[in-house]
Amino acid sequence: MINPAEHKPGTIGERFFLNLVRLYPRSFRATFAHDLLSTYRADRQRREFAGVVGSMRFWSHTVVDVLRTSVALRRDRTGTTLAVRSLRSNVVGGIGRELRLSTRTLAREPGFTVVALLTLGLGIGATTAVFTIVNGVMLTPLAYSEPEQLVRVYERERDNPNARMVAYGNYVDLHGSGVFEDLAIWAYSSHTLTGEDRARRVLSREVSADFARVLGVAPVMGRWINVAEEVGRERVVVLSDALWRSNFASADSVLGRVIQLDGEPFTVVGVMPTGFDFPYNAQAWIPLAPVTDPI
Repeated sequence: MINPAEHKPGTIGERFFLNLVRLYPRSFRATFAHDLLSTYRADRQRREFAGVVGSMRFWSHTVVDVLRTSVALRRDRTGTTLAVRSLRSNVVGGIGRELRLSTRTLAREPGFTVVALLTLGLGIGATTAVFTIVNGVMLTPLAYSEPEQLVRVYERERDNPNARMVAYGNYVDLHGSGVFEDLAIWAYSSHTLTGEDRARRVLSREVSADFARVLGVAPVMGRWINVAEEVGRERVVVLSDALWRSNFASADSVLGRVIQLDGEPFTVVGVMPTGFDFPYNAQAWIPLAPVTDPI
C-alpha cells in the first residue's frame, strides 16, 4: 500500500496522485505502490507533459486511466490480474455490456462510487478552469491589429500605490516624447440614455481621437471621433454593436441621429464591430476633453 510518509510526496501533484490511486483495490496498491509512484514521477518529467498545456494533458490522461483501470480491477476480485477477453465484432454490444458491468460494480460499492465521481468531477473542473484561463490569456489572440506591439502604461502614486491612472499632462508629454509609435488615453464614465422606450445606464468611455487607431480597430458603420471633436469636446458618440442592436434595432439610420445622454444631445457618428467593448465592457465612446491645469 502507498505510504505517504515513506514515499514523502514533495508536490501537490504527488499528494493528489497518492489519493487518486486509493481508488485501486487494497491488494493491488500493496503490490504495485512503488511502481505506481515511480511511474508517475517519470511521466511528469517527459517533455510532452511540460508546461501548463502538457500538465493538463497529463492529468486528463491520468484521471481517466485510474478510473478505468480501478473499475476493471475491482470487477476482477483477484486484484492483480485482468482476465483476457476476446474482442467482440459487435462494438455497440460490447460497449453496452461494459456499461452494465460497470454500473453493477459501482452500485455494489457506493463508497468507491462517490470517491470516483468526486475525483472525476474535480479533475474535469480543474482541467476546464485551467484551459479556459490558458485559452483566454495565452492561446486566443487579442482582437486587435498587431497585438504583440501593444503595451499599457500605468502611473504609480507615492501616497497611493494601488492607483494606476495617468495624469493627462503626463500623457501629453509621453505622446510627444517619441518613445511610442502612437499613444491613446481613456477615462471611465457612465451616462443615462433616455428618449427611448426606457431609460438605460450606459457604460461609456471618454477617449482620445487616436484611441481606435492605436488599437487597429475601425467602426463597421460611420466613423470614429476626430481630433477636432476631441479638442472642442463636441457631443458625438460611437456606439458598441451590442448597444446598437439592443436599443436601436440594428437600424442603419442611427448614424447622424441625436440621442440623449444625461439629458444632453449627442450625435451618433459610428458603430463598432461585434465583440469590441474595450475597455471593460464599454457600450459607447465619447471625446475626452483635454485637461489644462491653471498656471
